Amino acid sequence: MSAFLVKWRMELWFLVLAVIFWRFFVTTHRINLRNHWLLPAQWQGGTAYLWMSQDASIDIYMPSDQTMTVNFDIQSEQKPRTLQLLVNGIEHSQYEISPIQKTALVLLLHLAQGVNTITLHSAEGCDYYLKGNSLRCLSFVASSLNVR
Repeated sequence: MSAFLVKWRMELWFLVLAVIFWRFFVTTHRINLRNHWLLPAQWQGGTAYLWMSQDASIDIYMPSDQTMTVNFDIQSEQKPRTLQLLVNGIEHSQYEISPIQKTALVLLLHLAQGVNTITLHSAEGCDYYLKGNSLRCLSFVASSLNVR
């Protein structure tokens, strides 16, 4: 009987340590790209480039209220555009984005528990391109999306 208790205690401690590891060392927020991202992404040199139309959303699930850093590189398609960032429907900031070079954006955001939506909006709209049989509306290309 005592051998059973020793084995049971060891298994219980292993389970407790596994839960602690999961809670503190595994990222608990989830990211979902939604609305007007043109997938699949283009890959160049190991980096994914994601095209978006006039409005694109990033949903971030947070297990609790936290301040997070969201950073990514962004470039405009064909002409300079104003990028408006909204967090949960409230305007957060605006940036002038160049078509010539990437702009590195670093956003410090207070995100509430639950799903938070970051909307990227092109004030000037998009440019239309015909690819195969589909008409595509392109405003920006983003890369290196990171949430910490």
